[in-house]
Amino acid sequence: MKNKTLGRPRTFDAGQVLDQAVQVFWTKGYDAASVDDLVLAMGMSKPSLYNAFGDKQALFMRCLERYGETVGARALGAMSNAEGARDAAHAYLAQAARNATGDDTPAGCLIACIAPVVDHAGVRAFLATAITAADEAIADRLAAGVASGELPADFPARQRARRITDLSMSIALRARVGATRAELLVAAAEGAELALGPC
Repeated sequence: MKNKTLGRPRTFDAGQVLDQAVQVFWTKGYDAASVDDLVLAMGMSKPSLYNAFGDKQALFMRCLERYGETVGARALGAMSNAEGARDAAHAYLAQAARNATGDDTPAGCLIACIAPVVDHAGVRAFLATAITAADEAIADRLAAGVASGELPADFPARQRARRITDLSMSIALRARVGATRAELLVAAAEGAELALGPC
């Protein structure tokens, strides 16, 4: 009797295999990550990979999106859950430090440390959009602090939001070159104070 499943396309969890690809790019960088590395990590054949995600550049774009939706979203979530604007700024940067020094993930950040050196228009556009979105989300949270009276009426929310975004990227870079989580949590606390200091 023939096996009725013979010849059926292999099914897989797209999120799970993208997470594996994220790990490869995050560890090795874009150029050093080979298709063979990706195939091995994702548990897929080359034809299946290409059929599901396209070429290496297209897969990298999907990985950036996946990273933003998972790891990257944690900092915004921590900010949203904080009580006030000052705690929100600290929570955002502290979570950035934790993201960059995970126990089971490479040091640094896929978006801040790996993607900027990829010479691809789509990647540059993604980064510009992601940075702008972070700026706007942080600015909105700081503006809420102004509205509540926690921050001064003339507090430059958008300017300070950009500073916080820049600090989060600096934290990721420091992690990539060996800074510890403890060191970066101190930097996050100090950075939040500087960002929300006198106008």
